[in-house]
Amino acid sequence: MIDDRRRIIQGLLTREEIEGERRLNRYSLWLTPALLTLLLINGLIPGVEWTFANIYGLALFFFYSHFVRWRLSRNRYSPWEKYLTMAVYITIVTLVVAGYAGKSGWVHAVRTVSIQFYFLIIVLSGIYQNDQVPFFTGMIAAIQYTALFLVARYLQGAPMAPMETFRTEAISWDLPAVTAPLMLLTAVIVSMQSRRMKTLLSKSQRLTVDYDRALTTFGQYVSDPIRDRILAGDGDMDGQERDLTVMFADIRVFTNLSESLPARDVVKILNLFFESLSRVVREHGGVINKYIGDGVLVLFGAPVKRTDHIRAAFQAALELKQSLVGVNTIIGESFGIQIRIGLSIHTGSAILGNVGSLERREYTVIGPVVNIASRIEGLNKRMGAWLMFTEPVYTAAQELASEALREDCSVRGLKEVITVHYLQEDPIEEI
Repeated sequence: MIDDRRRIIQGLLTREEIEGERRLNRYSLWLTPALLTLLLINGLIPGVEWTFANIYGLALFFFYSHFVRWRLSRNRYSPWEKYLTMAVYITIVTLVVAGYAGKSGWVHAVRTVSIQFYFLIIVLSGIYQNDQVPFFTGMIAAIQYTALFLVARYLQGAPMAPMETFRTEAISWDLPAVTAPLMLLTAVIVSMQSRRMKTLLSKSQRLTVDYDRALTTFGQYVSDPIRDRILAGDGDMDGQERDLTVMFADIRVFTNLSESLPARDVVKILNLFFESLSRVVREHGGVINKYIGDGVLVLFGAPVKRTDHIRAAFQAALELKQSLVGVNTIIGESFGIQIRIGLSIHTGSAILGNVGSLERREYTVIGPVVNIASRIEGLNKRMGAWLMFTEPVYTAAQELASEALREDCSVRGLKEVITVHYLQEDPIEEI
């Protein structure tokens, strides 16, 4: 499980680096017209020179940014390309400076304001939130600037003079001795900040992964609405009385079936049935309150209040019966058996709330509505029915139960006779 979590977090970090490339790409595309406008404005100022090298540099910058954008849009981008992107951007600055030297001379080139773009790119490399990229960018910038200085000094014969004399027609070793370390220092600072952001991001993603896993695990033991209200500290979960509809669902004669099957197959059959039931209940706004062996207690109208809980429960029962055909097809092919279900629905007032000890609590429903629903479910087998429901349920959903039969029954645990309605079971072919 720990390895899975590390793999998930590493995947999230990798996606964050790619998202960093997308952000840098957007900034690059925005920066191109801004720099072009700035160059044009500077060209109108007397005494300020600009060369076509600046235009060439912006063109390279623009086209490479679009190339990266094209690769990102087609999911062809690889994590190592972030180093290539930084190297290309630094090299473009170096080419612009070299082009500037062709017009104004190498002395002016190695001292031009364009050198500041090295620092801008080093800072932008922190967008990746990868501590290695800024340091790599700073190293490339320092090496290329130092190379420009060496070209100016030894290949182009630029004159030397101490920096303190500030001779505009000469260069000094102070330039690379100060500028290159400043580039590296900037890279180290950005790298440290990127490492800190990456650490915070990793912790945040680790907490997110753990939280999502906890929610998923929690949701396997209680329904999502109950889980969410418990986590939200909903005061209503501590006890309230509400009108709702209760449904019991049970696999008929499953005890006999389980005795003839291996334990693993029994669990598989139960999970197939419960998965189908869970989907149907969820689609109709119900909540599985608890599993009881091969049976289920389902609530409609709690914990989330709704006014049509009776009809929702009845519609869910009808759809559950239809979905059983597909479940039986799978079970029949895999295990050579078919299952039947018995359902019961009753509506009324009940007490809802979290019940239990400090160590373990359970959201439960208490009241006669639960007892009656449980008792009439047991009548299904006696009457050859698959769905039993009480008079209040029939009144609210009678257009859906036009084929229902009616009978007055005595129910164990109740003194008075109650009126029940039921839908008879269709015979199924045993396989």
